[in-house]
Amino acid sequence: MLYFDYAATAPMTPSALAAYTQAAEKYFGNPNSPHLAGQEAAELLELCRSRFAARLQVPAESIIFTSGGSESNRLALQMSLNQLPEKKRVIATPLEHSSILNYLRQDPAVELVLLPLHAGKVLAADLKQALQAPGGLVVIQQLHSVTGIVQDIAELAALARQHGYLFHCDGVQAFSKLAFPRAVTSFSCAAHKIGGPKSGGALYLDPAAGFTPLIPGTTQENGFRAGTVDVPAVASFTTAAEEAFDHGAETRKKFAAYERLLDETLPDWRGIAYSHHPGIVGLFAPQKSGAQVMAELSARGICLSTTSACNTGGGADQSLLALGYTPDEARRFLRISFGAATTEEEVQELSQALKETESSI
Repeated sequence: MLYFDYAATAPMTPSALAAYTQAAEKYFGNPNSPHLAGQEAAELLELCRSRFAARLQVPAESIIFTSGGSESNRLALQMSLNQLPEKKRVIATPLEHSSILNYLRQDPAVELVLLPLHAGKVLAADLKQALQAPGGLVVIQQLHSVTGIVQDIAELAALARQHGYLFHCDGVQAFSKLAFPRAVTSFSCAAHKIGGPKSGGALYLDPAAGFTPLIPGTTQENGFRAGTVDVPAVASFTTAAEEAFDHGAETRKKFAAYERLLDETLPDWRGIAYSHHPGIVGLFAPQKSGAQVMAELSARGICLSTTSACNTGGGADQSLLALGYTPDEARRFLRISFGAATTEEEVQELSQALKETESSI
């Protein structure tokens, strides 16, 4: 099997899998239990928190371990909205993950303002204009999961702070691939995007932002979430994160070479017209629909996607339409995403298979 859907999920790395197995075998205690087994689990949990925080250069107490990106985003949104007045002004982009936009739209107290895009990017001038109203919350994804478009979160978050706004960054795709944006008040990430387990996630909460727990009386993760912490998942996530940070520059260079290879060998396949991270390559099939191409390649043991795995219910991807692509273009879209284990030979084989799908019409 050839796998090119790392933006959806990545297989666990050998070291992350080993860390999970070791922690599950040796640190099985509940970290909230006062006995020896619980104390050992708690010590491992806090060691992982310190190591994780060191990679982001933030205080250890600012890291909350969760069950994944969705929970991290939900917690950040709920706690941020709780700090706002009765009328809750939220500024976002039309490219945000559906779980975030749907959550904001279902809250009658939220006044949702969507920013315009310029070549896929949010301009500081547009955000500054939107920030003129009284304080609220800004929510912007750092690395778009469908197209790979990167937003300058550091600049935008600093601007939001100057105007008294909270800033949540959905960093699920960006974590370890792009620099951590220090000016944010919250930042979410997920283990399974970088070779950790699907049961692991983390949320950075700026200690100065004054966040308070949603459920008073809870004790897990400094009171910010309920439920027993999955210590093996935390250990595995921390291992995968350190591995990803250590090899980040090398991996990005390799991804750029793979993208150039596809561009050179597939002249009839138009790529995303916007500046993006090379680990996510969007292509438009010359004639067939993306779903047709994906099905044909899947039958040959090659895995890629047509959109985010969370948006497979049919219809054109809304983020592509927001970027100005036509429904027909969106129908022909394919997302190819690379991982640390992807090889040049695999990309060459993918290129040849894509050519053959068009010649089979």
